[in-house]
Amino acid sequence: MLGSAFRERRKLYIYKTQQTPQPTGAANLEVKDVFYSNTNKNNEKEWELRADKAQYFKNKKLVILDTIEVTFYRSNGTVYRLTGKHGQLNIETQNIMVRGDVRGTMPENTRFATESFSYDNNKRIVTTPDKVFITRDKFSMEGEGMIIDMNDEKLTILKNVKAAENK
Repeated sequence: MLGSAFRERRKLYIYKTQQTPQPTGAANLEVKDVFYSNTNKNNEKEWELRADKAQYFKNKKLVILDTIEVTFYRSNGTVYRLTGKHGQLNIETQNIMVRGDVRGTMPENTRFATESFSYDNNKRIVTTPDKVFITRDKFSMEGEGMIIDMNDEKLTILKNVKAAENK
């Protein structure tokens, strides 16, 4: 999966994180210890979201989240887990955005760190325009911008890629 960053140059899906403005006024609903999941048309779980706190703004169809963990499931059984400090869930599109100290784990003991990510529910891709640090066993890589395609299970670093073997 990491090799795809070196073998091919891919066109950008989404490069700029779409920041939804913070709603003004009081939330319609505020809850703690939130769990929410999404399934596909075959009733297979595609992702689940957990957060310490959620505020629902009905008129914006938006949920503001604090201390968030998102787990993505693939039909082959692999799991991708991402965490961050603050997030947003668009109720209509089911798109997710997370900011602040983002950490992720992927198959084959691969880990990454960045500052934000956006998940496009229709395309099933995770993107970030930010600097990304990736480690796997004795291998590390960094670059700017990343796309993780959940359908193809591919990770692509977009530019300024540097790779090294850790000793």
